[in-house]
Amino acid sequence: MPERLDELRYHGGNLSAARRSFPNAPEPWIDLSTGINPVPYPLGIIAPSAWTKLPEPRGLAELEAAARAAHSAKPSTEIVAAPGTQALIQWLPRVFPARRAGILGFTYGEHEECWRAAGTRSARWKR
Repeated sequence: MPERLDELRYHGGNLSAARRSFPNAPEPWIDLSTGINPVPYPLGIIAPSAWTKLPEPRGLAELEAAARAAHSAKPSTEIVAAPGTQALIQWLPRVFPARRAGILGFTYGEHEECWRAAGTRSARWKR
């Protein structure tokens, strides 16, 4: 059991705390946060312009259409492009205001924190 569970609730990182808490875990550890993954996704060459400008509305619409097609979603299905899951988690309480929220299973710790910060009473259900 972790010495301090709070050390492990933050999204990604703090591998030293995880190793202290679980000294018998198999190696190597794999952190699925792509920003720090020692074996990142193969991206190929990215044009410098990708890092120097914001996407245009047409580019966002093309991205959302590609996501809709990749997931076989109906044309009327709303798709949202975001810079990452963290941004979406922070917006959930604003988009879906609620007095109570249920968080299912083992997931990002930020779900509970974001709902609580919005004044929502939340409960986590484990399987």
